[in-house]
Amino acid sequence: MNNETNKLFNTTSIIFLFLLFACSNKGTVEEVSDNTLVAVVNGSNIIASEVRTEIRFLIRQLRIKNKNDLSYEEQLQLKFNGLNRTIRNRLLIMEAAARNISISREEYEEALLSIKSGYEDDSFNKNIKIRGINPKLWDKKFKNNLIIEKLIKRNYIGEVKINDEQLRDYYNNHPKEFKKELEVRARHVMVATEGEAKLLHKKISSNKSDFSKMAKIYSLDPGGVSGGDLGYFSAGQMPEDFDIIFNLKINQVSEIIKTPYGYHVFKVVDKKPARQMDFNESKKIIHNNLLRNKQAKEFDEWLLMLKNKSKIKIVNNVASKINL
Repeated sequence: MNNETNKLFNTTSIIFLFLLFACSNKGTVEEVSDNTLVAVVNGSNIIASEVRTEIRFLIRQLRIKNKNDLSYEEQLQLKFNGLNRTIRNRLLIMEAAARNISISREEYEEALLSIKSGYEDDSFNKNIKIRGINPKLWDKKFKNNLIIEKLIKRNYIGEVKINDEQLRDYYNNHPKEFKKELEVRARHVMVATEGEAKLLHKKISSNKSDFSKMAKIYSLDPGGVSGGDLGYFSAGQMPEDFDIIFNLKINQVSEIIKTPYGYHVFKVVDKKPARQMDFNESKKIIHNNLLRNKQAKEFDEWLLMLKNKSKIKIVNNVASKINL
């Protein structure tokens, strides 16, 4: 699903709900308690702590470094999106329950094992905590997402047929989408303290220590188990803090980069110049794009229908007072 599937309301509903937020007093410093009622969906209460949790997942998803840097209007939009997603997820979970859709213990463990593959020992849980996410809340959200995914796949994704003529037309009309930017392959090590980072940087820069071995031993990042190999990536696929990597030469080591997650050192191992992809290598990408767009449209239409037949009550101004 693309970002369009995150919409729950039609345009009129979005404007109406956002105006409810915007009408709150900018000078208000009042905050609501965790158990304060924010909305009611088909008789099921949504409280402030649930919305706050969704907002914090959004903050991390959007890579917002400092929430205090957001304007008042941006904070309102973030709260609106958090409430919107909380309502959407509640509707979907309720619909799944009505259709007797759940996940078995085996399905849950298989999905969890797939996510944890590549992580060593307890590094998966440590990685979650480093990012400031409550493991219990992550687990609940993970289970709900599995149920929602099962609901959508089972009931609301129709068969979509796409022929070569459609693929060729899309390729010819969207040439910029198939221009491959400069790609870099790098290794990465992340540690908790500046002192550790300086020591590792000195050893790696002097070629006294192998980067991949250092990553396997010291890196807190889950990719450390594979020697810190990040594979190939282009600009925009990494946080802005790491853009300096694209200026490095092959085999050059970066300076130490500090982020909220720790201290990072990179080494570029290869580069691929920018180029235009031909039609044959673009076909699969185009097919997936067209498929996602069609599926997203079907999903949005069904979700709007589900919303329209539901009873949703939003308590005025409460969500705008939730602290970030």
